Amino acid sequence: MIVFVIFIHNNIFFINLGTGTVVLDIPPYVSHIKYLVSDIIARIAVPLFFLISGYLLYLKENTFFQILTKKTKTIAVPYLVWTSLAILLFALGQHLTFTKAFFANPQNNITNFDILDYIDAVVGRFTVRSPYPLVYQFWFLRDLILLNFSAIIFKKIIDKFPIAFLFLAIFFWIVDYNLYLYSAESMLFFVLGYYIHKYNLTTDKIDSIQYFDILLLYAITICIELFCPQYRQIIHKINIIIGAVLAIKLSLVFVLKERIFNVLSQLSAYAFFVYAMHEPLLTVLRKISIKIMPTYGIYVLIQYFMVAFVCIAICLVVGVVLRKSVPKLYEFLSGGRA
Repeated sequence: MIVFVIFIHNNIFFINLGTGTVVLDIPPYVSHIKYLVSDIIARIAVPLFFLISGYLLYLKENTFFQILTKKTKTIAVPYLVWTSLAILLFALGQHLTFTKAFFANPQNNITNFDILDYIDAVVGRFTVRSPYPLVYQFWFLRDLILLNFSAIIFKKIIDKFPIAFLFLAIFFWIVDYNLYLYSAESMLFFVLGYYIHKYNLTTDKIDSIQYFDILLLYAITICIELFCPQYRQIIHKINIIIGAVLAIKLSLVFVLKERIFNVLSQLSAYAFFVYAMHEPLLTVLRKISIKIMPTYGIYVLIQYFMVAFVCIAICLVVGVVLRKSVPKLYEFLSGGRA
């Protein structure tokens, strides 16, 4: 899912440099491939993260104080630490002559920040300037923190009005009606974690689905989303559901294959670190890539995959080095995930 998140963030059409904006010349076939990977297949990542987070939280009967204590350590502290590091990195990068081109961004010019800008850099949604924090991907953590703090309220409402609340949450998600505190998507899939726990739903029915059936259905709905944009709003939601079901079904294969499971288990220790570090590294790598590669045709597709995998590799290397050399620091940066 972390890999998918990086591909979502790597699907761009222009790159801002200190000297101006470079618009990529993207052929239709490259555009379709990028849309397929970043805007269809990879879009299951965030809903599944919220679903798993909600399910794991509701497995235990936590009090509000227990949730507050645990999530402050695992989410809030690394959130503030990484945001502070990003502000320092941008300030330094925008100040030094030889790095200005790679950190130039009119919306994030640290030297011109006022108090509201710094608040915006941390929380994003609660100001009028941007819905996202400075560390762009941390909107997920921000929503997750607020959802965790609302978990007990959700539980009480769902216990009293289970069907009505579910239909309302699905409706908000379909029409993209985002709530003030968190997005409709994050709320829906987070509370679905409680429904799974509440009604003791298992993966037996998902495991019983034939691969041919789900892959054929997925291929059809993907083609509709790719080539019939008039149906894109609703079919996109359907593809998220189908893709998530397929991912859960595939996870059984990963569990049963001992070698794959062992590799994924080892890599899982770096999931949060890769997630936290990949931006603005991903942005910098894109700016470097257009200095050494053409910005048209097949080169755009090569750059798309190359930059994402180089970013992942760098994050993993840094994470491995930190974890082995200064484990306490790594644990602190990862919210206790060692």
